[in-house]
Amino acid sequence: MAKELTIEEGRAIMAASERCGTFLEDIGTTDMATMTEEQWLDFLAHCYTTICESVAAEIELLDDVPF
Repeated sequence: MAKELTIEEGRAIMAASERCGTFLEDIGTTDMATMTEEQWLDFLAHCYTTICESVAAEIELLDDVPF
C-alpha cells in the first residue's frame, strides 16, 4: 500500500502532472514501454524537477518547511 500523501505533496504532484504530460507529448510518446532509456531518464528528471520547483514555491509562500 502506498504512503498517503500530505496536502503539500498532493499539490506538488498535481502541479507537475500537466507539465509532465506535456513533456511526454513533446517527445512524441505517452507509452512508457516504447521509450528509449534517454527518454525515460529525461522524463523522470523532468517530473522530479517540476515537483521540486512546486515544493520550493510552497515553502517560499509558507516561509516554513511543510513536512
